[in-house]
Amino acid sequence: MATDGVTPFEARVDALYASPLDEFVASRKRLADELKREGAAADARRFGALAKPTLSAWLTNQTVRHAPALVRELLAATDVVSAAQRKLPGSKDFAAAVAAQRRIVEQLTAQAQAVGAKLGGTGADVLDRVTNNFRWGAIPGPEREALSQGRLLRDVAAPGFGGFGDAVADDAEPPPRPAPPQAAPTGHTKSAAPSDKTDAGRKAEAARAAAEAERERKQSVARHNAALREAQRETTQARRKLERAERDHAAADQRVTTAETELASAKQARDAAEERRQAAATELASREAAEEKLHRTAPRPGP
Repeated sequence: MATDGVTPFEARVDALYASPLDEFVASRKRLADELKREGAAADARRFGALAKPTLSAWLTNQTVRHAPALVRELLAATDVVSAAQRKLPGSKDFAAAVAAQRRIVEQLTAQAQAVGAKLGGTGADVLDRVTNNFRWGAIPGPEREALSQGRLLRDVAAPGFGGFGDAVADDAEPPPRPAPPQAAPTGHTKSAAPSDKTDAGRKAEAARAAAEAERERKQSVARHNAALREAQRETTQARRKLERAERDHAAADQRVTTAETELASAKQARDAAEERRQAAATELASREAAEEKLHRTAPRPGP
């Protein structure tokens, strides 16, 4: 029965994603069967197709359930960062908002580590992915609702280059600007002194160095963008492969459920046939006994 506006389907979805990861498939089947017994066949089929989360996504979901208030703080802090970025990226307000958001993410990571410790501990790579799930999942987008509900299926990918969070001020100083061009000497101007020539050479050298640094920076950005695009392409391929595998798994699980139902029906039919066989055998034995008795008591023929 639904309570507080939560449907039976949604209540069971929450129960499913709160269950231990190694019990996910069994819990999914049990809860889907409950829906089927309640007459919600369509919901039961939808429920049976729900995907199993990855380990890091599951740990993120459990942390959301253990620290819902902290997750709400993270969402609010992320909105502040987004607003500050739009208003004046690189400002002190923006840097302070990013720092506040980072502290909340660190607290949630500590919570995740504590939850994982109850399961015997989790690897550093898993915790890193959980940290990124909170950092990137809190950004307004398709994964934010799944994060806030504790229903992530897979890790949240970082936004693309130039996206949210990339406006944090760089600590490195920008390359020096080229020196302004010097006015051409007129016919009434005397030749420059040796010190002036030396100074002009230094400025020209600085300009060349600055131009070279800018070229290297642009090449580095181009390489980074290319690597990021390749990583995103591979991530997309891996996500699609996982989705196909999960669909195949759900379909196989459904076939198992159907086969189990058919097997139960076949066993019932077999038991009924066995009862009929035993009844027929008992009746046959009774008829044979009666026939034998008649043979024994038949009158003898006369002389």
